[in-house]
Amino acid sequence: MSVSLDVCEVPPVDSASTGLGVLDDQIIRPLVRDLHRVKPVIYWSDFLLSAAAGWAAFIYAIVLPSLSWPMLGSVIVSALAFYRALCFVHELSHQASRTLPHFELVYNLLAGYPLLMPSFVYVGVHQSHHKISVYGTDKDREYLPFARSSVMTTLFAFEGFLIPAILALRFVFLTPIGFCSKRFQHWLVVHASSLTMNVKYRRQFTPELSGRVRRESLLIFCVWAAYLAMA
Repeated sequence: MSVSLDVCEVPPVDSASTGLGVLDDQIIRPLVRDLHRVKPVIYWSDFLLSAAAGWAAFIYAIVLPSLSWPMLGSVIVSALAFYRALCFVHELSHQASRTLPHFELVYNLLAGYPLLMPSFVYVGVHQSHHKISVYGTDKDREYLPFARSSVMTTLFAFEGFLIPAILALRFVFLTPIGFCSKRFQHWLVVHASSLTMNVKYRRQFTPELSGRVRRESLLIFCVWAAYLAMA
């Protein structure tokens, strides 16, 4: 015995005409509103623990026998913890000083300056990556057409290993030249004060930005000059 069922096709509902789109929006927004609310205790505890673990493991690696397994393990822990701490530069680019007061200063003192990643290289640069008119275009600071070239993808992967040397060159060796030449300082602000993927990106020069880059670059240079002197 077979039974056949007639399936009634339901026509699509126009949410705009029925007002369901507005209703869904009124229901969904309150559900996700708290996801955008900044909880300072989470930011502070995560960053401070990461920075503390990084510096503790770093100091421990120094006092341990050179190239011993405990020393190598401490180096790995330090690198991962510092990487975690440096990731907060992204959060700084999305938060204002009123939502996380003094966080940028503490980030720079514990991670940004000593690790050659001051907040100014990302704050004021990354935000445009989220603009609909810019995202995925040639004007996007963090976009490269990898699908067009395997060579570009390979070079970008290897470039990551050169970043520490490039940062050292920028802040340790080029900073003093910028203090001796206004023209070169202008070039540093436009071409060498932003952490981006798009090599064609040029940062807009302003007196305020130039002053900040100049002051903080001097602090970084002094920190690293002390490192080199002790070494």
